[in-house]
Amino acid sequence: MTAFRCEAETVWVNASTGFGSVGLYVPFDAHVRATGSVGHGQLSLGARLRARGVEVAMSRELRPEFGDGATIVADLEAGIGDVYISREWLPKRQRDKACR
Repeated sequence: MTAFRCEAETVWVNASTGFGSVGLYVPFDAHVRATGSVGHGQLSLGARLRARGVEVAMSRELRPEFGDGATIVADLEAGIGDVYISREWLPKRQRDKACR
């Protein structure tokens, strides 16, 4: 997903698995609207919000701390396993160069 760094478009992502993990690594400047669910496992939509258990579902909107890039609309699901979203971290010097 880091190819969408510094872009002003909307990207839709649907990913699921019956068994295992579904992960999404988003650019530092992305706006994210995410819906996730697990039948049994852990759900982590961003660094601070986690849930673990059976039939866990949540929606969350993540705003970037730096920049104003693409909007990613994600629907992620795992039967047995984990669903997570991680944000790319770049030092200031690299962020400044990234969007030139």
